[in-house]
Amino acid sequence: MKSSPIIEAHELTRDFKTTRAVDSLELSIQPGELFGLVGPDGAGKTTTLRLFAGLLKVTSGSASVAGFDLASQAETIKPHVGYMAQQFSLYAELTVLENLHFFAEIFDVKPADMPKRTERLLSFAGLIEFKNRRAANLSGGMQKKLALACTLIHQPEILLLDEPNNHLDIQGRKVLEEALQAYRGTICLVTHDRHLINAVANKVLVIANGKAETFHGNYDDFQSIWKKRLQSPEFESEPSSERNETTVVSKKSKEQKRLEAIWRNELSRLKAPLTQQLDNLEQIIEGITSRLEELNHLLAQPDTYENGTAIKQLNLEYTELKSSLEEHNRQWEETAIELEALEESFWQDKDEDSTIR
Repeated sequence: MKSSPIIEAHELTRDFKTTRAVDSLELSIQPGELFGLVGPDGAGKTTTLRLFAGLLKVTSGSASVAGFDLASQAETIKPHVGYMAQQFSLYAELTVLENLHFFAEIFDVKPADMPKRTERLLSFAGLIEFKNRRAANLSGGMQKKLALACTLIHQPEILLLDEPNNHLDIQGRKVLEEALQAYRGTICLVTHDRHLINAVANKVLVIANGKAETFHGNYDDFQSIWKKRLQSPEFESEPSSERNETTVVSKKSKEQKRLEAIWRNELSRLKAPLTQQLDNLEQIIEGITSRLEELNHLLAQPDTYENGTAIKQLNLEYTELKSSLEEHNRQWEETAIELEALEESFWQDKDEDSTIR
């Protein structure tokens, strides 16, 4: 008898202001499956992971993780999930050991289990001799291994890993690969590393423009299938309305297509700085929002702190982050308006009513 999906999404959608990051995602992942998420930068891979981790609100559609509804039971989902962000997101002022203990306490790891788990994870990450070093003073690779160790401390059923092999040397990548192969839960892995996906994943989820399609097999299998699809007569005859504009078989004249390509390349070049600025602001806003949600969780448990100093520090951080979030949202809106005005002006100059556009 087939088990129920451990992650399931139906028309799952997430918008950031005027940008649709995840668009009507349909997905079903069975317990124990190892998913590799691939796609171009900005395709919605990180947003998808953050949704499944319960860190972002659903705009529309539905999803369940570990049997819990993503929209109404996000807090209940978090103990079942280990989410590792692409950027280093641990506490830089705490030592390696203090970070592990902190996350163990957050996820209610029993005190009796902590010494054994801590020792095992320190050994796995190669951080035993650095356990008393502040996280800020670790190399990028060591920070990445510490982040993975903290992700595993509560032995989650599901791992959501965003570019886990960034900054890792060859030995570190081998350790990561072996750890994921030995893991007995479900993995969703975002990476551009073809070798890692081939070594770990048994399914590939391709995300582009917020939409997704699943391929059974590893990365090489996916590439073979996708290449054949692109070359097939059926693909060439698809209606243009159902396909990405980069693959449309246009009926326009060669001259029209040549002009369109030149103009769109020119527009892309002009938009690139603003688009990059928007991407950077969205990452900052996501990070601030995630930290505010963590602080809300921490401040809701004042009895866990021995004195009021820690509470005051958390409240101060919360207030500063709220102010920062407002400022970055303002910058995002101004940049989005500037980008929209640039594009409108560009096409007016090229004759906005032309058939080429």
